[in-house]
Amino acid sequence: MKLRKILSAVLVAVMLFSIFAINVSADAPLSFTVTESASVSAKGSLMKELFNINVTIDESKFCALDGYTDDYTITINSAKVKDPVTAEYYDYYTDPDKFFAVFTSGTEENPFAGALVEVEFTIEFASNHVFGELNYTIDISGFMEPYSIGFGPVDDALSNVALPVEVKKTGNIWQFPAIDNITINNVPVKSNYYDTEKFDLEGTQVYVETKVATAYDQKTDTYTYEAGKAGTVTYSEASSNMFTCNPSKDEKLSVLSTEVVTFFAGQYLSRIPVNVDHKVSDGYVCITTDYYTENKPGYHAKVCEGCGEAHDAQPHEVDPESWTSNNDATFMNNGTESTNCLVCNAVLTRNTFGTAGFNETFADYHFILVIFQYINVILRIINGAV
Repeated sequence: MKLRKILSAVLVAVMLFSIFAINVSADAPLSFTVTESASVSAKGSLMKELFNINVTIDESKFCALDGYTDDYTITINSAKVKDPVTAEYYDYYTDPDKFFAVFTSGTEENPFAGALVEVEFTIEFASNHVFGELNYTIDISGFMEPYSIGFGPVDDALSNVALPVEVKKTGNIWQFPAIDNITINNVPVKSNYYDTEKFDLEGTQVYVETKVATAYDQKTDTYTYEAGKAGTVTYSEASSNMFTCNPSKDEKLSVLSTEVVTFFAGQYLSRIPVNVDHKVSDGYVCITTDYYTENKPGYHAKVCEGCGEAHDAQPHEVDPESWTSNNDATFMNNGTESTNCLVCNAVLTRNTFGTAGFNETFADYHFILVIFQYINVILRIINGAV
C-alpha cells in the first residue's frame, strides 16, 4: 500500500515536471548577442560629456503570433576600442578613462588616425513566437568634426568650427525567425464607408508559418533553414505594423475608391471591394464670403465633410427687416450692417451706401460731394466691396 502511494506521488511529480518542461520549451525567451563595429573618423574629436551609446531596433517589421508577446529588452554588454600603442582593448563600461584616452591622446607627430568602436549587445524577446525582420541601429554621440562644404579655401577658414557628427551603424540579425508562408483566414469585416473614414482592417486574420536560418553560405549568398513556429496573427493594435493596404490605412478613402488591396509584411493578401459615399453635412453651410447684395446674395449648400464638394447650393435667405448697423462708418468709408441667413445662420454683411461722414459734411457742396463720392467708389473697388 505504501509502495503504491509512493509510486503515485512519483508519477504525479513526473507529470507536473513534464507539463512545466513543455511550457518552458514552448515559449522560452529568444535572445541574440551581436558584436558590431562603428567607425570614428580621424577628423573626429571627442566631447566626453556628450558621449553616449544607444542601440535601437526597427519595431515596424516584426510581431508575435496570437497569444504571445513581442516585448523585448536590449542590453549593451560592452563598447571597446583598441589602443593603437598598446594594442589592448578598453571597455567604456569598465574603464571609461582609458577608453576616452584613445580618442584624445593624439599628438602632432602621431595624430589620432580614427578608430573602430566594437559594440556588443544582446536583444532578448520574452517569447520565441516572434517573427519578421530584426534590424538594429547603433548610434554613438559625442564626437565633433570640422565643418566642411567641400570647397578648400572655405573649409580652411572654417577648420576651427566643429559640429556634432553622428556615428551610426545598422545591421540585420539573419537568425531571427522569418516568414515562410502566409494563408489568409479572414478578410476585413467592414466594406461600406464614408469619405471621412479610413479603411479598417479589423477582422483580418492570417495563418503564418515561420522558418529559422541555421547557416549562411557567403560564397553562394544562401541560407539553410529549418521549420519554425506557426500560428495565427489577427489584426490588432499590437500587430498593426505588419498589416498595410493601398490606399493606405492612414488616409481617408475617396468616393472614387472601389477596392482596397491588403498586405501582410509586404506580401499580397487580398482585394477587398468597398463602397464609399460622400459624408454630406446634415444642414446647409455657407460657401461664399463676399458682401451681400440683392443681385449677389451668396450661397449655402450641403457640403461633403470628406472632400468639400458642395451639394444642393441655394442662395441665402434673409429677413429684410433684420439688418443691424455695425456702427463702423468713417469719414471716407460707408458703414456696414449685418444679419443672419434664415437657413444656414451664416452672418451676412452688406454696405450701407451714403453713410460715410463726408455725405453729411459736404451735403451743401455738391461739387465737392461728387468728388468724394468718386473717391469712395475707388476705395470700395480697392477694398473689394461692391
